[in-house]
Amino acid sequence: MKKIAFVTEIVSPYRVPFLNALNNLLKSEKSVLNVFFLRESESRRDWAVEKERLACPYKIAKSILFQRPDQEPHYLNFGLKRQISDLDPDILILGGFAQPAYWSLLFWAKKNKKNIILFCESFQKADSISYFLFKSFFVKKCNKFVVPGRFSKEYLIKLGAKEEDIFIAPDAVENNYYTSANLKWNDKKSELKKEKGFPDRIILYAGRINKIKGIYDLLDVFKKVNLIFKNTGLVIVGSSVQEGSFRAYCKKQNIENVFFEGYKQKEELVKYYAMADIFVLPAYYDPWGMVINEAMLSKLAVVSSTSSQAAIELIKDGENGFLYKAGDIQELYKKIDVLLQDEKLKVNFAKNAFDSINKTTPELMAEGFLKAIHNCI
Repeated sequence: MKKIAFVTEIVSPYRVPFLNALNNLLKSEKSVLNVFFLRESESRRDWAVEKERLACPYKIAKSILFQRPDQEPHYLNFGLKRQISDLDPDILILGGFAQPAYWSLLFWAKKNKKNIILFCESFQKADSISYFLFKSFFVKKCNKFVVPGRFSKEYLIKLGAKEEDIFIAPDAVENNYYTSANLKWNDKKSELKKEKGFPDRIILYAGRINKIKGIYDLLDVFKKVNLIFKNTGLVIVGSSVQEGSFRAYCKKQNIENVFFEGYKQKEELVKYYAMADIFVLPAYYDPWGMVINEAMLSKLAVVSSTSSQAAIELIKDGENGFLYKAGDIQELYKKIDVLLQDEKLKVNFAKNAFDSINKTTPELMAEGFLKAIHNCI
């Protein structure tokens, strides 16, 4: 029997179906998965924490959170290394290299001759030389690697990982939940729009609301869309300390029919997917972009920048969605313009998106991790 310890940052609802799927696979092989979270949640996350849905043993470490408004969190953990040492796992899976706990556990694992798997969702950014070397040192201490897509794979190779040691596990959401919700709410979209006071056609964005997500670009494009396509609205679902700035921008630029809806739990979010006609992710950087999975499962035509790893992995440009280069607002406008004018194309994109995303499941993600685990044994 092998013992696997998986250390990750917070109890994300996106991760629960995958962790349960991985737990099932390991149980079938008489192995045991234990999950350790650095913290229950952090200040940017408003989602409901679903610990009760976890089927595997887990612990939430004691921690102090250091986080500026709307910035990346850092955790100072206490007692985690002792908990890992008491478990004495055969394999240690680390969910990144940005937290002090990951470094502490890296050195513990090397000292105790444990196999280390690094799960890396990051991809190429403008790293300083010192930060690049910092991460390269970490990578070279790991035995195997799991990534969601080729962007992260290429990044790890640049950091010093061997290609044959990298395994693909595409990020996935709970497919059945979104497909069932779509069946439930899709026939009620007119009723839902009427209740909200929305126009007939909806362009939807869901996610954190900040500059790096491309919200200013989306607002600028929608200003032009709104002049040409009457009775069309832009619905923005998500929360941020920057929301007031975007509202003020709309007022200053006289951009009408923009609806800031705040954060919505998934039970409400699925209704917005049902109401929408087009989903747009204009991000300048997104390690994955789970909302693309959700939108495709909700049978939406998706337009995304190529700075989202999910877009690169899941969207075939011109077949099941549109891709464009982040920051190219003229191209973004053209893509939206085409879909608003061509109903048949929009419907085909939505159908093709749904058909293709069904293959990307929590079970498929778990299988990618299992391959990495097998290659450590």
